[in-house]
Amino acid sequence: MTMDELFARRPTTWGLRGDPRLWEAMRERLRGTELPAGFFAVRALLERTFTELTGARPDELVGQDDTVYRPELATGSGMSDGHVSLHYWKFTALPILLDRWAAAVGHMER
Repeated sequence: MTMDELFARRPTTWGLRGDPRLWEAMRERLRGTELPAGFFAVRALLERTFTELTGARPDELVGQDDTVYRPELATGSGMSDGHVSLHYWKFTALPILLDRWAAAVGHMER
């Protein structure tokens, strides 16, 4: 299994309009990358990829309304177009990916 497979099922809800585009950008960036064996390694990889694509660090304190605008994530519609919710990624999207990694690694160890 590779990192991009963790992104196969998209969340049913998003924070802002740029979030689904970032999800796909991260999936493409990590395509073919083997799953790291350790939790801290996979977390570091996800956080580094997030930072490379957004310029923001998910380990910093974020408020409910904190966002970052990335023009490459814009589609041309809506008020939050191209905006990424830092709160959503820190407390929802990244934990989803870490849970999927844990399930995949646990499954592979059996």
